[in-house]
Amino acid sequence: MLGGRFAVNGGLPGQPGEVCYWGPDTLAWTVLRAGYSQFARMVLGGGLAGFYQDLRWPGWQDEVAPLGEDQGISVYPFLFTAESRPIARASRRPVPFAELLGAHAEAERQVARLPPGSPLRVTITGSPGREDSPG
Repeated sequence: MLGGRFAVNGGLPGQPGEVCYWGPDTLAWTVLRAGYSQFARMVLGGGLAGFYQDLRWPGWQDEVAPLGEDQGISVYPFLFTAESRPIARASRRPVPFAELLGAHAEAERQVARLPPGSPLRVTITGSPGREDSPG
């Protein structure tokens, strides 16, 4: 719902066949050190609650329940910034999931060029005919 992705490694960090996670809070792939079967057991066994613990807020279930299958939650300040914490105080709104993934990909592209610890200035622009708003 926040734009994270899971993938079976076939060119990502780690060993081939391991499951990796790309997080909107890190803008990077993390190797989970588990194959698909182990990952499926974790998901089916309720292990995602702990995995996503830092990306949830009080009442998140009620907030995401009305989302369509093609929607996600945009968070501002962006999840990869310290200013987004605690997430309960951040601005959140539903957006098309494709738009969310595109924004994350663009942020990753721009942040990857910065030296570690560099200050970051974010400018948000809207589409013509659409009111600009963070998120």
